[in-house]
Amino acid sequence: MSEDDVLDLRQQLVDLFNREEMLAFFDFALEVGSDRGVTGLCKISRPKARECSHYYSMLFIVDTADEEVRWEVGKYMKGINWEEIGSNIPGTDSVLSLQGIDLGPTVYFQEMDVYVKRGTDVTAQYITKEVYPTVSHAIGLKAGELMFWDDISEKDMRLESEVAAVVRSSPFPSKGILELLRRKSV
Repeated sequence: MSEDDVLDLRQQLVDLFNREEMLAFFDFALEVGSDRGVTGLCKISRPKARECSHYYSMLFIVDTADEEVRWEVGKYMKGINWEEIGSNIPGTDSVLSLQGIDLGPTVYFQEMDVYVKRGTDVTAQYITKEVYPTVSHAIGLKAGELMFWDDISEKDMRLESEVAAVVRSSPFPSKGILELLRRKSV
């Protein structure tokens, strides 16, 4: 395999943040394994160029203490039937799950892209009434308050570029990303 064939996962994450606009986010707690509790954040976004694609994505960023907890979170997430969750959300056409993006031992990334049927408008009301409760219940999350990006002041609108900067500059960006998002939700 040549160097050209190797994916730069960090760059992929930066590109993802640059291509999408954040709609909402929420923090959560999740019980995994026999007695392990983890926390994290879920970022809900859609493409900036909405006329090109009809989907929204949910990026779950789970804070893990070490490799063992990360493994337990991965096992838990791989056991989830993402397609079934999508079928319980009205207007869903299909679901693509990108599991276990590896950016180090202290974070687990899980992305779920939900392609919606034509005519389905991904609005704050749709996310609040359909997406948030269905996903939270199906995954077993103890979900915190759903925060909409439009409700955050303009000075906080720099968050996406701050997150991209953390991803570019840190060998293990998870702590920085989680801290930025948590700070904005207070």
